Amino acid sequence: MEDFYLGILGIAIFVGIPVIMLIYGGIKILFKIKYSNRWVNLSAGIIWVIGFFLLLTIGIKTGSDFNKTAKVRENFTVVQKDILYLKMHETPVNSLELHESDDDEEGEKNYRRHSRGDNDYMIGTNNGVKYLFGHAQLNIIKSQTDRIEIVIVKEAKGSNKASASDRAKNISYVVSQTDSLIEFDNLFKVNNVDKFRVQDLSVILKLPVGKVIYLDKSLENMIYDIENVTNTYDGDMINRRWMMTENGLKCVDCDGLISVGDHINGLDDEVNVEKNVKINVNGVDINSNDAQIKIDSNGININTKKTKVVIDKNGVKKTNRKKEPKEPEGPPAPPENK
Repeated sequence: MEDFYLGILGIAIFVGIPVIMLIYGGIKILFKIKYSNRWVNLSAGIIWVIGFFLLLTIGIKTGSDFNKTAKVRENFTVVQKDILYLKMHETPVNSLELHESDDDEEGEKNYRRHSRGDNDYMIGTNNGVKYLFGHAQLNIIKSQTDRIEIVIVKEAKGSNKASASDRAKNISYVVSQTDSLIEFDNLFKVNNVDKFRVQDLSVILKLPVGKVIYLDKSLENMIYDIENVTNTYDGDMINRRWMMTENGLKCVDCDGLISVGDHINGLDDEVNVEKNVKINVNGVDINSNDAQIKIDSNGININTKKTKVVIDKNGVKKTNRKKEPKEPEGPPAPPENK
């Protein structure tokens, strides 16, 4: 808190003194005042230098507070079950109260949200107490024992390992279990005293071989890059059961499973959208009673009973199909005599 106000004072002096002297000089020129006092200029210069060194000192001190990183690990005791249902619990956060109370005290108006890589930070209140909030991540790996374990890894920075470790320990996070249901808070909390020091938190679930988990849809934005034998994209792992094998997680409900490669390169296998529609790596085929449409790397071909349309790099070409000639109704009329 003291450093914060000293920093504000340093900025005010560093920026304010030149502005005041410019206004002072402008008034003298505007009103053609020839009075000059070197002590005013000297005093302003000395005060500006004090502000500069004050700002520099606070900057160096604050920067050194990000010098070291420390991690602490906490274990959550899990009641052992053959299948666990995993779900995210949304932490209630009220950011509106900041606008009505002391939102200038720590500069919250100008610091509502901060992003760092995959994490987002925000300031708000929970149960009437102001916190800095960050998003937690969940990972699932194979356990080296026959027991299900949950490890909470907390991380923070500080001027040295000890202070960084103390800040990491002060991060608040909740995991709860009710029978076979385990709920993970989506946010971790940092108290207002510790300030922002790049706090981070990840949860690691260690699953023994043969045990099964169900990933609820609410975990979609909380899980990240979970390894599995089918290389399935995180967003497609939700609403499914997964069993731990020697090689990693294996899907139990695997109908319609899509791998990460499929997301990047397109669907490798043929997908029947409808009975007469086929989509594969070669293109799209649409067949109906009245028309046939084929879309591939060469362009678009549309065939109907009356016309054929080809759209490619050369443009659009339309061809009308030839009609069968009709039989004449009778002999041609004789030419008229002139």
